[in-house]
Amino acid sequence: MPRRFDHLVGGEGPATVTLVARHRIEARIDRRANPNGTARIMAGAALRDWFQELHSRGDTVPVRFEGPRHLVIG
Repeated sequence: MPRRFDHLVGGEGPATVTLVARHRIEARIDRRANPNGTARIMAGAALRDWFQELHSRGDTVPVRFEGPRHLVIG
């Protein structure tokens, strides 16, 4: 996610990621993982597997912010 969109993501804590054509997965926002304090969405194997199954390195994947703790990906 480009840094210019960081202000749309909430502070640390629980979040929800909806994968288009799949399902919702529980995630969390971590603002300590990146040295510059920008958000990293941590969603584990479910998110990793979805990306690996449907996308290739360098793909552009649309993300819609439904709120500061809810992202829709794909």
